[in-house]
Amino acid sequence: MNESKKAAPALPGDIVGSEPRVTALVQLLAEGRMLLQEAQVARPDWPSLLRAEAELRSKLESLLASPVSGREVEAVRIALQEMLSLNKSLIELIEGHRTRTLHALEHKALVRRAANAYSQSAVG
Repeated sequence: MNESKKAAPALPGDIVGSEPRVTALVQLLAEGRMLLQEAQVARPDWPSLLRAEAELRSKLESLLASPVSGREVEAVRIALQEMLSLNKSLIELIEGHRTRTLHALEHKALVRRAANAYSQSAVG
């Protein structure tokens, strides 16, 4: 299910070196992969990861602000598919973290209510 484990599709070699936008997209993909790896550690720094993700998104938006040339179309399509795959994997990690956090908070609230009930019954 983890799509980030699949080999990244190769961008057309004749385009990568000749088109600045495609070269920048390749760099963004590398940054996105590093971001995903950082998110997969046991205790990731979510605030900094989310800031880095917002920065990547901003870079991508500025790269795609102008029309894509005919020579770039295939490379941009492949890069966007890879970005989408990285994004899906990151969303899965965030949702898993959110679920674990909610369960921990629910458990903490339950323990607190039990402790309060016990202390009130012991006093009364």
